[in-house]
Amino acid sequence: MKKILALVMAIVMMMAIAIPAFATKSFDNTFVADPSLVPDANQTLVKTDISSAGVGTYTVTIPASISIVWKSTDPVNAKYHVTTQLLTGYTLDVAASTTGVMAVTAQGSTNAKTIGFNVTGNTAVNVESAITDAEYTIAVAVPEANWKDAPVDNYEGPITFTAEVKAPVVTP
Repeated sequence: MKKILALVMAIVMMMAIAIPAFATKSFDNTFVADPSLVPDANQTLVKTDISSAGVGTYTVTIPASISIVWKSTDPVNAKYHVTTQLLTGYTLDVAASTTGVMAVTAQGSTNAKTIGFNVTGNTAVNVESAITDAEYTIAVAVPEANWKDAPVDNYEGPITFTAEVKAPVVTP
């Protein structure tokens, strides 16, 4: 009886510490840059392995930050890198989007001013090749009028990169 009870308790303990893992065949992956994935001070690496869905892998390397000189209206170029190894016919869409607004980041600052900015260039890329190793550029700029009433401070604004693997379109 003690052995059976010990076996039952061992099984109960193993079940209590088991971490469930779920697999899915979905390959519509969207990512947002995660600062915890920064391999160095200059870039953020986002790698998604979707080989379990039978589709392949892709890696998008994006800038960790983009600095704009105060009162500069010159666009600042920022490069992002895309590598893919996908099943034939599958494509990868990568997009850079933004709210277009920078706000003060200093704690305790009473400055409520925001500064608008624009992102242009390769903001939407469709990678149609199954195997890709390519670099793309976006340009970030603040129009002159947006600097006019902005007090000197530290401002930050988001640029969100998303990626989505798309299945081939089957026509009847």
